[in-house]
Amino acid sequence: MQNKAQQSEKIADGRVGKQVGDHVYVHVSAFSALAPEQQLIITQASELARLTTGDHFNVVKLHQQGDECSLLPSAPSNGIQRHLTALSRYNFSAPVQALSRHGLVRPELTFFDYGCGRGDDVRGLMANGIDATGWDPHFAAEANKRVADLVNIGFVINVIEDIDERVEALRGAYVHMCGDISGFDLVKVHIRSGKVTLLKFDEFDNSPLPRLMQRVKVKLRDQDMDIFTYGTEYPPPLLYGKSRFINEEYPRYSEQLAFDETLEDLKVLDLSGYGPSELEFRRKLEQARWEVDGFNLARTRRIPDLDEPCGAHFTYRKLIECGETQARTKISNLPKEPYTYTALYELATKILDPVIEYFGMIQLTYGFCSPELSKLIPARIAPELDQHAAHEKNRRGKVICERLGAAVDFLVEQEDMQEVAEWVAARLIGRLVYPRMLQAYPGNHKSRATRPRCR
Repeated sequence: MQNKAQQSEKIADGRVGKQVGDHVYVHVSAFSALAPEQQLIITQASELARLTTGDHFNVVKLHQQGDECSLLPSAPSNGIQRHLTALSRYNFSAPVQALSRHGLVRPELTFFDYGCGRGDDVRGLMANGIDATGWDPHFAAEANKRVADLVNIGFVINVIEDIDERVEALRGAYVHMCGDISGFDLVKVHIRSGKVTLLKFDEFDNSPLPRLMQRVKVKLRDQDMDIFTYGTEYPPPLLYGKSRFINEEYPRYSEQLAFDETLEDLKVLDLSGYGPSELEFRRKLEQARWEVDGFNLARTRRIPDLDEPCGAHFTYRKLIECGETQARTKISNLPKEPYTYTALYELATKILDPVIEYFGMIQLTYGFCSPELSKLIPARIAPELDQHAAHEKNRRGKVICERLGAAVDFLVEQEDMQEVAEWVAARLIGRLVYPRMLQAYPGNHKSRATRPRCR
């Protein structure tokens, strides 16, 4: 057993380590030559610092006459000791304190410290009931990496001198917060700014209008990223024109392409830029009597309120309560079939609105006619032919007028109605959706105007 005097003698004659002043530097290969007391000091110091001989240090600085020692790491090939920046803390780090101040550290959220150093933040959070774990390439290299609600990468990027390693560290932290990049549906590359945006959608494969749920903008030049999550606070935008971002081999491509083309052809929405919000999209589509049905656009079967707009100048009520007999009898005259309302909307937007825009306001004299109203009108009408019954059915469940569509009678004051009828025939007939007849017949008005029946 060696005593301190013998050990000092070995140190003095240079047989153990290298002496500098009152200290001696000893390599790990010479530890066995030290006195047991000094070996114990080294062991206690390494356990206290949570460092491993060889992995974290390979040189010890000993004071010749005391119990002091310093554990010195060997320099790697690049001469940089990043893990020396890991501090022993007695309170939370600045990033964790900031998260706490803003209410982001909560028991219901998991926490992962990517580059946790000695793990003081993790232990402190766990002591406060937070599900926290961490990983560090030097101090916790064997720890499991996991996906978490909160990922801290504080005081990591600033100690990495290589830009490629910085990007890799950011990518690693991002993966543990948001999952692997393969979990995203679209990647947007900003060619000039050096940014990449990752986009994750809800039901991207199974919806013609998937909702954007998460957007991650990675600023490669700054080694930084911004994460935007959509939901309750921020309504998810819809992805319009999805067929532009997939190819012919993608599942349901042909259905998606047909959907996008049909929606564009409707011309009821401005799809330029990012397009309308989902709320505005649904409202406009419903107003035009359409709805999304899977990968198809179908006519809605919703019965609208009578005071909802029907075209640019009328409501449904105006087209339903505009005849002399209806005004006199006050009969409800309500359509029962959803497609009747659709036919009225098409009539208003395809015929009446263009006529008003060209000739000025018109006067409606006879519009929709229900079976109940037709019974009160003496002669002069032919419900099976004149389309005023639109898509309504009789008691046997058959449509009253097989021509379908819809019809109204109207006047344009101070205009020759024959000319109006000819203008409609020349300009608008090709745009009609339903089969219609156009008639003009003499009226007994002082202006000698004739009155067309447009269907």
